[in-house]
Amino acid sequence: VVILANCGHGDRMFLELSVEQGATSSADIMIPSAELALDRLDFIIDDGWVDPLVSFVRQCRSSEGGNGVRFGGVARLAGRPAVEGYSPPALPSVVQVESLRLAQLKLTLWCSLKLRSAAFLPPYLRDALRVLSFSDELTLEDATLSLPEVCVPRHCGSLRDFLGALAGVYIGNLLRIAGVALGKSSLLNLPRGTLRIGGTTVSYLTDTMGLVAGEAASLMDHLTFDDEYVARQREIRSQKQINGFAEGMHEAGRSLGQGIEGVLDVVKKPAEGWKAGGFQGAVVGVGQGVASGIVKPLSNIGQAISDVGAGISATVGPDTAAAQRRRARPRLRLPRLLFSDAGVIRPWSALEAELLWQIGSECMHGVQEALCLAQDGPRHMVLLLYTYHLALVEIELSGTADGGGAGAAAPTDSTGGGDASGAGTAAGDPGGGGMGIMATASGSVEGAEDGHIGPEKAIGILGASTGKIFWQAMKPVTKLVKGLQELNQGTSPKAGDGSVKTEIFHFRQLRDVAPSDDGAGPTIELIGDNGLHLELPLYCGPSGTMSASVREGLYSGFDSARTHPDGAANWGSLRAAICEEHVSRQKASDGLDGSLQRTDAGELTLEVFEVERWMFMSSEWQTPCLPTEDQLKWRWVDSHGNRHPHLPNPRLLNRKECAARRRPPCELDAIFTPIGEWTIETGAGTDEDGWSYGLSWKSSTWDKKPGLFDVFRKRKWQRTYR
Repeated sequence: VVILANCGHGDRMFLELSVEQGATSSADIMIPSAELALDRLDFIIDDGWVDPLVSFVRQCRSSEGGNGVRFGGVARLAGRPAVEGYSPPALPSVVQVESLRLAQLKLTLWCSLKLRSAAFLPPYLRDALRVLSFSDELTLEDATLSLPEVCVPRHCGSLRDFLGALAGVYIGNLLRIAGVALGKSSLLNLPRGTLRIGGTTVSYLTDTMGLVAGEAASLMDHLTFDDEYVARQREIRSQKQINGFAEGMHEAGRSLGQGIEGVLDVVKKPAEGWKAGGFQGAVVGVGQGVASGIVKPLSNIGQAISDVGAGISATVGPDTAAAQRRRARPRLRLPRLLFSDAGVIRPWSALEAELLWQIGSECMHGVQEALCLAQDGPRHMVLLLYTYHLALVEIELSGTADGGGAGAAAPTDSTGGGDASGAGTAAGDPGGGGMGIMATASGSVEGAEDGHIGPEKAIGILGASTGKIFWQAMKPVTKLVKGLQELNQGTSPKAGDGSVKTEIFHFRQLRDVAPSDDGAGPTIELIGDNGLHLELPLYCGPSGTMSASVREGLYSGFDSARTHPDGAANWGSLRAAICEEHVSRQKASDGLDGSLQRTDAGELTLEVFEVERWMFMSSEWQTPCLPTEDQLKWRWVDSHGNRHPHLPNPRLLNRKECAARRRPPCELDAIFTPIGEWTIETGAGTDEDGWSYGLSWKSSTWDKKPGLFDVFRKRKWQRTYR
């Protein structure tokens, strides 16, 4: 289970503690400066860990300890303490703090707790919670608990007074936090249920309105007789990601701007026709221009209505971004494999987690090491090393180890919401999506690619749009049927039962071990009783040939099993070699961030985004300068729109000097050497200079040509280092 999750905000560490202690000859504590900072955390309470904890506490307090020994008995048998006569030093009488800054703390609390698991609460309190919650479960959804930054003034006095003053600073915020937690809890299910019914209804109505408007806009696009425009609109609709009302309004404004641009076709089309076909082309252009000047504004008005509807649906619908985050949070990956009989915890590995899932915890109990000997696509041949035997296992990665798959509490659309990305339900798919988000995927109607709409194509296009509207109208019914099916069948995946075929070799049968080479690479030969022979290849793993230190550790472990009277292997040398390799890889990866992409062995690609804004006063593109664009004013940013982490220190190169540069002033550490110059990434979505245009940095769609309201542009620079 996941109890405490670090959100990894920016480049912040989970915990930062800085204390400066002053020298003193007395028993006083001199702290000239101290700083404590925690990153934003998610704290999750559920039955996965509360049940075992309650059971453990109950056993500790029970007089019937079973096979265990109570603590009181241990204390009586322990005898006199070994430090008899030792007197601990007296606590300091005075605490002196010169400077203390407590950084802002943000904690998001999620809770899903069965009341039967809360046996530590009095029965009357559990009954009251059950009545207020209208269920047997206490939930807390996305309760954001925030404590502001506090700078404590200089203090010189007792520790009790210091802590009391610190608590007084936070008491008001703690009361506010209690109110926030109450509002997000299931204790307000009755009024919240009414609001959810209303929100679902509004979401469905706006979803339907947006779908109808979007389909109407898609149909009208074909009446422009402009193949390029139809293809472009289809691509724009497929790229839209609307997750809230603000994003919907943003996209609606852009759609209206494109509609205003369509009015200019009355002039543009005849001119283009004259250049292409003379007088006859101009006449055709006049017809196209008049059609476009009327149809494009109307089509984009319909598209704007669809965008606004999708934004409202995403905001008031039951499947909000917070609900999706809750579904994805409990388990983003499979449980990790614990090693040896003591349950040693090691860094999580997708392969090891998949082994635990497919083989089962009973078969994996006591495993010392797991080495991948061969890989062919998703199929892996894994060597499992135990104390008294080894096992060769062939498994196929199911794609669930990295998150959200079998056994990982896969997110299910149980609240009636659609896809968070805003993709709508395709025609003929009655089970897709819910009554929540349905962004403007309605413009994906195919047909009429040659610019002419015949009767058959017109009927096909109209039929596709009608089908989408029909399935939207039937969505409440299909959602109800789908929910009943899930109740009957259940959706919880079951863990592996250990049925994977394995080949086991017991070390008590081992008579000889020898390193060898089969011509393709190094191997290890194990020779046992009765002609038993096993050859292990050491050159087909994910990283190619095993390193010499790992091969030597593997050989040492087999040899120790051969010489031990009970056939017990010692894998200490192998573990040390694997740890050494892990540390080396970790050091090689230090300093990697979102702007660095690893290419070939030993090579890194540094990515930098250059941004500019259109200035109406000067009629030119310049570095962003609006008050809301604090990070973008640096001109050179990362993929999140923040000041690039590899820009020089502001004291060496300030913001104005950075904005004046025409090439990225970013460099890696001196240990990396550039093997090329800066290059600009160009493609189908950029112009010849690499620029793509949008309304703002947060635009979900970008074009290679600036529209009427496209006042922002960006391009990507890259440089390779070794």
